[in-house]
Amino acid sequence: TGPEAFRPHVGFGVEGFDPERIMKTLADHGVTARVRMREGITPEILLDGPDGVGIQLQDVTYCGGTGVLGNVCHPRERPFPR
Repeated sequence: TGPEAFRPHVGFGVEGFDPERIMKTLADHGVTARVRMREGITPEILLDGPDGVGIQLQDVTYCGGTGVLGNVCHPRERPFPR
């Protein structure tokens, strides 16, 4: 709920998603990012992109579902259950 729920963003699936490695690489390049734990278990990396559009990085299998990688989705549910 709130303004963050409607913030425009784009998500990119990353093969071999390793949040610690990605955060280190981003920091090495001077990029500020943060890790958010969706549902308390699914890591997502968030950073501010140009023009106020957020960038979200997650495992390539991510479907907005449950589980450690957010990849446990049920076909009858909405793709991004809230």
